[in-house]
Amino acid sequence: MPKPCRTRGPISKKKEKYYFSEVRKMKKLVLVLAIALIAAPSFGAVTMTLTQVGDSNVYNVNYATSDANLPRAFALTVSVAGGGKISAVTPTMTGQCTEGTRGYGIFPGTIDINGVTGFVNSYGSPVAPSGDPGAAGTGLGTSTVVLEMGSLYVDNNTPAASGILCTVTIDCNGATVNQTLSAALESTYRGGVVMEDGDQPAVTIADATYTGCVPVVTECYAGMADYAQWVDAGKPNCWCYVRQCKGDADGLKQGDAKTGYYYVGTGDLTILTGAWKVLNPPFGPGLAGTQGCADFDHLKQGDAKTGYYRVGTGDLTILTTNWKVLEPTFGPGVAPTCLPGNRQP
Repeated sequence: MPKPCRTRGPISKKKEKYYFSEVRKMKKLVLVLAIALIAAPSFGAVTMTLTQVGDSNVYNVNYATSDANLPRAFALTVSVAGGGKISAVTPTMTGQCTEGTRGYGIFPGTIDINGVTGFVNSYGSPVAPSGDPGAAGTGLGTSTVVLEMGSLYVDNNTPAASGILCTVTIDCNGATVNQTLSAALESTYRGGVVMEDGDQPAVTIADATYTGCVPVVTECYAGMADYAQWVDAGKPNCWCYVRQCKGDADGLKQGDAKTGYYYVGTGDLTILTGAWKVLNPPFGPGLAGTQGCADFDHLKQGDAKTGYYRVGTGDLTILTTNWKVLEPTFGPGVAPTCLPGNRQP
């Protein structure tokens, strides 16, 4: 480090020590300021998020800024990907801001102003007409809408620095996969987001995923008294067949129209034979595939010392009781009364 200038003779050791001490302090201060500048947020930035309302198919379009220079207008392209469509867009407010209601209620693309009186006939909708530039093929009932929303206020009735612009409703439209809801600035014709002073800020937008179009797969045996036994058996769907508890492991009908049909026969015996006294871990491999379908009594047999198995004499008794019992009109049939009876092979 260079020594301090000597304009009035030699500097004492005490003064020199003080000088270098102050230089070190300044360096530390500069370092602290540099770190603060790196961590500080960028002024004029706007953050937008799409958030689901509860478990519904409705999403809030949110905005937020930390700048005193508030957004004056928003132009967004909102789309849903995955086969769904947008069925509704509902603004948080309509018209000019008041002391009690503030937001973005002016919709430039659809507002109707009386040419004689100058009064507003209708504020319209945030959704831009499909015939407008940059909005061709869009609109409610399609996968994309272009939104145009601005603010109008007097005095201090400005919109809040953060809030909800509007809500967007998704219609699955027959789709059975997750839907991705996304938003992008429409800057080509409408300027994207414009601040009060005319600036266009940096904008970050977070997309969202709607899972409500995917059918909910429920466990067929849920709620049954012996649910724990079903879990121990590997949750076989066949337990939900209407005759499984009576020896029908495969859920299939055998026989022919001439001699009659039956549900408990050789196919079921084959499954039972393959599962016969197969020990649960750690004494054995446990049941696999359709073997659990031969557990007709839904009970575990054996003991802790030699091991447990699920297919044994109790299941064989059920199978032999209903062995080849013919269905009407050739015989009494095996009643389809096993619960819950909500699955078929």
